[in-house]
Amino acid sequence: ALLNPNQVTGNLKAMALNDNTYITGANYVRPAKFEVVDIDNTKIKQGSVLNSNSVVSFANDADGTDMPVADFFAGYEFVIPHFRYRHEYYVYSPYGDAEVMVTTDVSKSYTIARGKMLTIKGGDKNTLSAIIRSDLPVMISHAAQYYSGYLADTYTVPPASKEIFGIFSRLVIIGALEDNTSITIYASDGSEKSIVLNAGGRYMHSGNGSLLQQGKGSALRLVADKPIAAIQGADRDGIEATAFFGIEYFARTFGLPINSQYLAVACKQQAKIDLYDTSGVIVDSQTCTPTITATGLLPGKAYFGSADNGSNLDAGQYIQSDQPVYVILESAETNDEKNLLGLF
Repeated sequence: ALLNPNQVTGNLKAMALNDNTYITGANYVRPAKFEVVDIDNTKIKQGSVLNSNSVVSFANDADGTDMPVADFFAGYEFVIPHFRYRHEYYVYSPYGDAEVMVTTDVSKSYTIARGKMLTIKGGDKNTLSAIIRSDLPVMISHAAQYYSGYLADTYTVPPASKEIFGIFSRLVIIGALEDNTSITIYASDGSEKSIVLNAGGRYMHSGNGSLLQQGKGSALRLVADKPIAAIQGADRDGIEATAFFGIEYFARTFGLPINSQYLAVACKQQAKIDLYDTSGVIVDSQTCTPTITATGLLPGKAYFGSADNGSNLDAGQYIQSDQPVYVILESAETNDEKNLLGLF
């Protein structure tokens, strides 16, 4: 679902990860495996739904864009850690008329009809996390509206989870669904830290993990006794954020629909990862290696591309891993970090 309004202004690219893939809902396209195609923005609007018979990697070079929200991000309970500016939640109900409760500093209920999207204003209280609960599965995209009107920190919102992974790139913001939530933060540099959050609480992470810009920071694994969420925000040269994902969103094959500066990878299992050029030749191979300590599992980290700005990785390149991993990229054109989905 195309919930972010900036997605419909153009530049949305799709990369097939399987043979015999087709995409409908805008222009009908049948890309070959690892082929990049354009989605015709004249035939879509906010809330439009794209359909495919296989997993497709999507990305957009336009500012203030995230990937479309895949249907397997539908859920009942969400946490959205507030970082900056004024927040908007784009909520889509795919299966029926949903009753949705949104709690920030106040609570308000909404009814969202089946197949419809509602924009909900979340305010600018940036010392808390929003909590969204629904009686039917819904899909959510987040954006923060700067006071001049542009959108920043756009990302697909996954349902709250007890174990999530991401990349530490300057700022990590964590939120909790329930009171007295114990969270342990494991970092790929060998450090760990424990915190406690209450429902709607927000924690600006510091104190463990290597904090480096351009995706060079530590991979983080957050483990909690109750559902949580986290985002990576603003590595100083873009206006975007990326969401931490649970292992149910990990994959083995990822395509690059746009020219990228880097790919940053986190893993829970040791993974051999090969980077292919657009002709299908391996040009780099890395091993992502977690570490088991007496107190828990530290995630592994791998990195492709460069901390230097530019098109270090071309649209049409792809990676294949022998184990499922988490991946973010940075757009070479806008320097915005973006989540990436792949094929399991």
